[in-house]
Amino acid sequence: MQTTEQHHFLSAKPTRLGMAFWGRWFERDVRRMFGVVRIAGDQVLDPWRDGGRITEPVILCCTHSSWWDAPVTIALSIRHFGFDGRGMMEYRQLDRYRFFRSIGMFSVVREQPRSALQSLAYAAKELAGTSRVLWMFPQGRLIPQHVRPIIAEPGIALLVKKLGSVRIACLGLHYDMTVAERPSVWTRIDRVESISWTGQAEEIQNNVSCRLTALADRLADDVATGNVDDYTDVFRARPTLIERYDAMVARTQQKHRRR
Repeated sequence: MQTTEQHHFLSAKPTRLGMAFWGRWFERDVRRMFGVVRIAGDQVLDPWRDGGRITEPVILCCTHSSWWDAPVTIALSIRHFGFDGRGMMEYRQLDRYRFFRSIGMFSVVREQPRSALQSLAYAAKELAGTSRVLWMFPQGRLIPQHVRPIIAEPGIALLVKKLGSVRIACLGLHYDMTVAERPSVWTRIDRVESISWTGQAEEIQNNVSCRLTALADRLADDVATGNVDDYTDVFRARPTLIERYDAMVARTQQKHRRR
């Protein structure tokens, strides 16, 4: 006789202490791993920053190509934006690392449709009539960052259906190891767009898929050309030994040129 593994739903239980402690923790991890995390386009989310007074939520759909996506977006959410944020996390991981509930994570079992629908219903309830931000990875799984096109799964459309209408912004993440001793993270946000349920799930999926693909392409071009004009450095690591040496040599050469 076969049995189906049952899971209990784990809701988010954010606390000020949890947000403060784990926000700093993940920022520290990101600073240790990456030379710099830079962002462009984040001004479109100003109304939601630091407990914005608006009563409209926003879903922030992100590309998903690295294990580091979660630490980076958590650090951005808590330490850079100050969002009242929520996010989905696989049940097994959240059950094991329950402290994630204190920063707004709730559980989902993607392989079980009933559980996934329960998680989406909970997300809609948490968002409705608030200024909260829901972080989503619509691809549903890790896909290498060079793969095109980026395909969003049906979950984003089902969430829009439950909400009726919601604002959606898209965020792309790109990891580069080309020109510096430590890798860098490039992030870009497009626009905040109001999306309403029209009965066409594919239309919403295609909208998000096209936006994420365009962001990934734009980021790849910016990295390839070294175009940092639109970007702001959010997190920067302490200089490495090589970087300090290079800076010392540059200062010495500058002094010699002045003489």
